[in-house]
Amino acid sequence: MIAETIRSLSDPWSVWAIGALADGTLALLVAGILWMLFRKVIPARWGMWLFLLVMAKSLIPTPVAMPGWDAARFKETSSPLADVSADHPEMMDERSLMVSASEQGHEPFSIGTKGWLFVMWSGVVAVGAGLSGLRAWRTWRLVRDARTVEAADLGLDADWVTRLDLAGTGLRESDELSSPAAWGGRKPCVILPTGLAEKLSQPQLRWTLAHEVSHLRHGDWAVSLAQAACALLCFFNPAVWVAGIAASALRERACDESAVRVTGILPKESATGFLSLVERAQSRVSFNRAMMPGLSLEGRTARWRMRWLLRGIAPLRQSSAMTAAVLLALLLLLPSFRGGFAGEVAAHGEIQRLEARVTDLEGRLQKKSDREERVELNQRRASARQAEDANVYDAEQRNAIETIYQEARRKLTTAEKEEVYAELSARYPRSNRTGCAKLFSARAASGTVRERKLREVIAESGDCYYLDGTSVGGVARLILAQDLVAAGRTDEAGKWLDELEKDFAGYLDHEGNPLEDAARELRAGL
Repeated sequence: MIAETIRSLSDPWSVWAIGALADGTLALLVAGILWMLFRKVIPARWGMWLFLLVMAKSLIPTPVAMPGWDAARFKETSSPLADVSADHPEMMDERSLMVSASEQGHEPFSIGTKGWLFVMWSGVVAVGAGLSGLRAWRTWRLVRDARTVEAADLGLDADWVTRLDLAGTGLRESDELSSPAAWGGRKPCVILPTGLAEKLSQPQLRWTLAHEVSHLRHGDWAVSLAQAACALLCFFNPAVWVAGIAASALRERACDESAVRVTGILPKESATGFLSLVERAQSRVSFNRAMMPGLSLEGRTARWRMRWLLRGIAPLRQSSAMTAAVLLALLLLLPSFRGGFAGEVAAHGEIQRLEARVTDLEGRLQKKSDREERVELNQRRASARQAEDANVYDAEQRNAIETIYQEARRKLTTAEKEEVYAELSARYPRSNRTGCAKLFSARAASGTVRERKLREVIAESGDCYYLDGTSVGGVARLILAQDLVAAGRTDEAGKWLDELEKDFAGYLDHEGNPLEDAARELRAGL
């Protein structure tokens, strides 16, 4: 049941994954070309949305028919199996047969390569979601524990509070941060590292606050969460990682642009303040603020932004070229590049899955038919051997044999069972039930006693049967051969295996398995 569910989910997942890789790569190529052509006339925030479109395109490459989304489609793809069942009545109970086989342990847990890839993807996503939840809880705790500060304490007068749009934004300090960060929602706030205000000049502090407020004003905290979710679901897609890095870098550049325009700070002053923040961040271990957009002071992004700040901020320019670039991006990135491909792949995958199920079902039916014939044959042998007791014992004695045999089965301890088995063997040594009882007794023994009893069963009761068709003599030989192999007496074991393969071909054990198959498997391990 679990394997079937995984296989049914892995088919649409594989279509989605292939589409995500193909469309994401092509969308990244288009976005990269557009950005290189129009980067001088497109604002950084527009560039950010361009690369976020690439991530969205990877996440939703083409419409995928998931189970339960489209009942009509589900019926269509199910109809071939229904047609097969109609043409072949013996296959009508396919579902019950598969469940039955699975319950009996005859169906291995096989889900195929796609199934294992789907399981691995699901595991990574589940672990990533758990870690993200932990980071969200830590972020909430940091915001809750941060200390409130007043704008006046930072040297900001009412005019700058208005210009920086701090009226509805809380100011806080935290010992857990080494660089500024922002958090939105119902109570947006800017959180500064403790003591940062004393390390920066007033223009630099205003620039830092303007940068964080820009994050809040544009809802970057929500965009960051959506971006992280997309990166988690498409972690296997390199295009998503490249587009995510580009989008994050351009988001920081856009906030830098906004901060410079609001504060009017000189390029050298803004670069110096930024360098101070980088040095402070590198000197302290900071809280993992994956849930909080901030100044992104890490690695190459910091060096790139430092060079860009020193060059100064160009004024905003609106042009027809900018509008044309945006429209071209929407035209190329939003629609699907492969309108009918996903449907064809899904249909092809569904057909292959149905064909495989039909082939598997036919094999199961054939095996079931062969197995039933063998079981019926051995049950007839058992009935015939049981009937031979009438040539030796009268009806009253046969009833007594059955009563004693069933009494032994109801006993709880081995000693009580052995006592009843001994009585049955002494009074009715030639009965079929006595042979079954002797094999029970031998299997419960150990060491040399077990070997002696098994040899007695083979010599005196080898022609007996359990009524389910199990051969007493055949099972006794198999158990003895297994014990001899375990004891290192492989030559003796080989003789009993030869007898099993030669004289007991087609005979069964209690599970209905052919004894010659068990003999071959045991011989292969010698």
